Amino acid sequence: MSLDTLEFYQRLTELLQQRRAFAVAHVVEVRGSGPQAVGAKMIVFPEGTFEFTVGGGPFEAMVLRDAVAAIESGVSTCKEYR
Repeated sequence: MSLDTLEFYQRLTELLQQRRAFAVAHVVEVRGSGPQAVGAKMIVFPEGTFEFTVGGGPFEAMVLRDAVAAIESGVSTCKEYR
């Protein structure tokens, strides 16, 4: 397990223990070129702040928007971005 992956799961554990609201964005497939590789993960908070990254730029902005919406609705989603 990489150090980044270990840090990610340690942070999730802390947030769960603190009973904080958050969403996890996880890159599960990439077709062609993409800003990050499969496995990239990001923790998103209700106010739109985040820890870790799924790639930055316009892609990450779309992911942030959708993650905040998922937190607000309480519904998990799987999104496809182009």
